[in-house]
Amino acid sequence: FPVTVSVPLRHRVATDDPELTKELTRLFSRFKGSNYYVPSEQGTAIDVEGYIQRLSGTNAEQWLDVKNRSRLTVVVVLDLSDSMEDVLELLASVGLSLRKALEGVKAIRFKVYGYRGYYGSVHVKELTEDEIRHLGCMGTTPTAEALEYIGTQLEDTSDRKLMIIITDGRPTDIKGQSSVKTIELTRYRVDMLRQHGVQVFTIVLLSQLRQMETWIKRAFGPEGTYTVANSNTVGKIVVGMVASHVIRALTY
Repeated sequence: FPVTVSVPLRHRVATDDPELTKELTRLFSRFKGSNYYVPSEQGTAIDVEGYIQRLSGTNAEQWLDVKNRSRLTVVVVLDLSDSMEDVLELLASVGLSLRKALEGVKAIRFKVYGYRGYYGSVHVKELTEDEIRHLGCMGTTPTAEALEYIGTQLEDTSDRKLMIIITDGRPTDIKGQSSVKTIELTRYRVDMLRQHGVQVFTIVLLSQLRQMETWIKRAFGPEGTYTVANSNTVGKIVVGMVASHVIRALTY
């Protein structure tokens, strides 16, 4: 399928939430400064360089294995279709706060991807800080194709991986059509990521919490999928999920 590495940008500028940034920075401050982290027997993070020095007869392959297992890549995948417009500024603010708070935490790589369908192709890109500040929404929701592309981008890293998908609509194909096939293909892509060791969670924004729509479970699975009726709470949920999984990965 055709892929265009771009996302819609606007002149308006999103900013981080100063109070949220301050709180997250305080939360992650104890993990700053060291090179990598591995779990100690007491369940606290320790510097891998010092850990390696205490190991006798450690070869380069074992050293690299410890480093790889101690790093965590956190990936937020953001649906940028038309209908996400109302929550986009909130999500951009949360993303900017997380980026600032995680600066200097070398055990974490924090990435944000945006995606949409437009004129028969998938537009998907890893976002820079400036792009997050100027994000816009336009187009449809080709989730399966976006996940396939992002999955290939993550193949080169041996880090542990945590992915959070944020979307508000049924998956479509690159032409904007939704069907049983596109839903099943999305589930296949999610399952493939999990088979390759990626922890995948999905936040689905609904206009109202009526009876659980069957397509949500079929597209993303019953486990690790959260539905949100009040869009004002989605930022707190994203922050909570990232923070809890990062701390768990670094300390246990």
